[in-house]
Amino acid sequence: MIMIFVVSVFTSVLSFGQKTSKYEKTEYNIGFNYEQDEFSILSKDMIVLTFNYSFLTTIEEANIPFIHNKFGPYYKKYCQSLVRSLIRENFGQYTVEEIVYSKRDLIITDISNKLSTSLEEYKIIFEKLLIESIEIPPELKASMEEVVIAQQEVIAKRYELEKVKIELEIQAAKNKN
Repeated sequence: MIMIFVVSVFTSVLSFGQKTSKYEKTEYNIGFNYEQDEFSILSKDMIVLTFNYSFLTTIEEANIPFIHNKFGPYYKKYCQSLVRSLIRENFGQYTVEEIVYSKRDLIITDISNKLSTSLEEYKIIFEKLLIESIEIPPELKASMEEVVIAQQEVIAKRYELEKVKIELEIQAAKNKN
């Protein structure tokens, strides 16, 4: 059984672009709509991660009646819910180590593709998803940093060993001649 906890800490919405359009007493921004949010999920290895993310969408004036009839003035909330759902669904399949070190870009690309397809159905143009930060528990972060440092030290020692080996081979070749 997978348990997912979601805690909304902060949400802000900014709109870029000068043009607005009014439809049935609701004002819609034409151009970029920037939304930012923070919430927590549970990773595959049961670690609580806090995501700070933002995304950009665009709507065209000709599509406002369709969007309004589907969502009323709440289309931005729909977009936010969809993004959160896809972040939970996709990042929740991976361990913290995979999310932080190896799979993050792949996961973001997958989420972006799904967002684009899902929003296109509602005539909302998805522009960009940015995962601004992923906060992990401090004790886990410290231990992960120790592992990275240890791995870097092993690589440095292997390099030094290889360097000495090459120097010995060069010296042996000189002594042979």
